[in-house]
Amino acid sequence: MSNLKTRASDKPKQNHRKSAYNYFTIQMCTSLKTVRRR
Repeated sequence: MSNLKTRASDKPKQNHRKSAYNYFTIQMCTSLKTVRRR
């Protein structure tokens, strides 16, 4: 049971990291696009 609890608690953290990573990558892509436009 302890293993299941730890896995369940780790899931939201991983999702948050993924969302933050995706947001960062999107920001980088948008910044690169703006630089290319210039």
